[in-house]
Amino acid sequence: MNIKTIAEFFLSILCPGFLFNLQTREIDSKILLNFTLTHHIHTNIDLFVNTRNVLGNNSQEFGFTDNTNRLCLSGLRFEY
Repeated sequence: MNIKTIAEFFLSILCPGFLFNLQTREIDSKILLNFTLTHHIHTNIDLFVNTRNVLGNNSQEFGFTDNTNRLCLSGLRFEY
């Protein structure tokens, strides 16, 4: 008896019908490229631009999750 069958056994007791609703999905491989640019305006003030998923690959990263879209952030960073 391997670990998978042991887990299926306990799941069938705890959650009847669970094993009949299992779904699988194949996910293509992908590369996420991120970019950050920071400019020091003053000793305690930085201006930044941050882009996630620069290539715009909006396929799923994990099974049964939302697609990963491009995200652009910008702002000021203060240190005191």
